[in-house]
Amino acid sequence: MEDAEEEREEENPRKCTRRSLCSWGPGWKTLTWFIVWVVYLLLGGLVFTLAERPNEEESVAQAAAQRQELRRLLDEARDNVIAELTARNETLTESEADELIGRLANVSASLALASQELPAESSPLWTYSSSVTFCATVVTTIGYGNTAPVTGAGRTLFVFYALIGIPICLVFLSHVGDLLSMYIDHITHCVARKTKTKPARHQKKILGLVSLSLFILGLLLFVFIPSIIFSDIEGWTYGESVYYCFVTLTTVGFGDFVPARATSSETNALYRTCAAAWVIVGLAWVALLITRTQTFIGSTGALIHTKLRERRWRRKKDEDLNGDELETATTSFDS
Repeated sequence: MEDAEEEREEENPRKCTRRSLCSWGPGWKTLTWFIVWVVYLLLGGLVFTLAERPNEEESVAQAAAQRQELRRLLDEARDNVIAELTARNETLTESEADELIGRLANVSASLALASQELPAESSPLWTYSSSVTFCATVVTTIGYGNTAPVTGAGRTLFVFYALIGIPICLVFLSHVGDLLSMYIDHITHCVARKTKTKPARHQKKILGLVSLSLFILGLLLFVFIPSIIFSDIEGWTYGESVYYCFVTLTTVGFGDFVPARATSSETNALYRTCAAAWVIVGLAWVALLITRTQTFIGSTGALIHTKLRERRWRRKKDEDLNGDELETATTSFDS
């Protein structure tokens, strides 16, 4: 049976050429969905910037005015205490001086506590690049949680944006996984033919080696090497960077480590763009691993089912043979 399959495989060989590898049937579908996905992210970045940026600018302006008012109150309280100390320098007792200093300390502590409750002075959250990054974390379901819409319009837009964007992302990653899986099958077949092995017998072994090589190469390109870069730019330890890469590429997204916090505003946009590109390619690698794992589990389950059916068939056949032999022996004994 296997020999007949091998003969058919050799009679109708699949050409291992660059032309056959660059078949644009599935490739065009993947490219189309990639363009749709990128355009959807860019439009989402524009929409969320328009929805959230005015509110953020207003909040920042109010916080700046409140900080200025707190500084004025602190300066006024300090000046009053100094003036009272100066005016009563000769008649002021030690306990009264301590009371005035304690009053100034209490006012300073209260104003400092009120200042901490105000939004921190930092770079804007809802720039266009950060909005596109936010959209990418939404549609990929990473969701770090460091940025979230606060306006009613932004939250409403988020609901509809996620309902449409998440399926688009899943379809795109599915096409990427299928396309890369097709290329892996082609490479496996070509390796089997170039090494003059029988594809029907050795394809699974070669497929296992190719899949293992793909997994190791992906770990290097998308986890271990990027971790060095994140560690240098973000100031994280190497272990923390590896942890962040795994959390991101598995779309868990705890939010305890988020990139682009320690970078300057001049390099922030470029850095976010490179990080987004890393996420896109890394998720494609994860999609391929998921596709290969599903294929492996499916083939393994089918193999186990076949083996169990063969075992049951052989057991039933042995029982029938034993029954026939016993019946023959009984008939012979009676005669």
